[in-house]
Amino acid sequence: INGSRLNGNYGALGRFWPIVIPVMQVATIVVMVKALAKNVKFPWLLLGIFSLGILLLNGGRSLFLIALLAFAVIAMEARPPKLLTVAASATAGLALFGMLGVIRREASAGAQEGAIFLTERDLDGWWGSVDLSLQTGPRVLNEAVQALNGQFLEGQILFNDLLNFLDPSIQRSDRLVTDLIDRDVAVVGGMPPTLWGGFYLDFGIVGVVIGAMVIAAVLTFSRLALLSEWTWPRTICFGYTT
Repeated sequence: INGSRLNGNYGALGRFWPIVIPVMQVATIVVMVKALAKNVKFPWLLLGIFSLGILLLNGGRSLFLIALLAFAVIAMEARPPKLLTVAASATAGLALFGMLGVIRREASAGAQEGAIFLTERDLDGWWGSVDLSLQTGPRVLNEAVQALNGQFLEGQILFNDLLNFLDPSIQRSDRLVTDLIDRDVAVVGGMPPTLWGGFYLDFGIVGVVIGAMVIAAVLTFSRLALLSEWTWPRTICFGYTT
């Protein structure tokens, strides 16, 4: 499926993938929460395994990590863990993230040349993969800022993904940035400039400040709503937004 590299050909589900993927993420979160409560039945378990499998096959680590992180924050809110447990879980999550990056890299074209390049820089292991992933967003942002030369995108990053779903001729935000920094979308896929970077590229420092205020309000509201009543919609909203 390799959804992280979808460029025009979306297979049998066509342009409904932007809806299908979040549905699968929600299904994965629900099943994991049910498992935490020891209340998961076989049909739900089957749905969760299927959904997580499809997310893994898409090739984009963020797609299934969103579901795992959403479950993690829900679990911590429901059953606050010890600090050592949090540290161990975070380390295990980073290791998993890095190992999946290594597997994807070795299965890609030019794997041998890439391995030599990374080995020379001590970035060939799972930690190197994590290190490179953490660098990508800030590096993309820096190059995009230089390419814009003081101009701003005026909402294209914020709104283009929705508009692309309605009109395929409108370029998605990550593809827009990839073209902006003169990279080949067919080779590297979309390159998002981080959440805060997107606000900056759209509206400058004003966008970052207002975006931070909106995000803070959403996070606060979703948590207060959850604490007032633990319902499935509020649980999913809290985990997903956080």
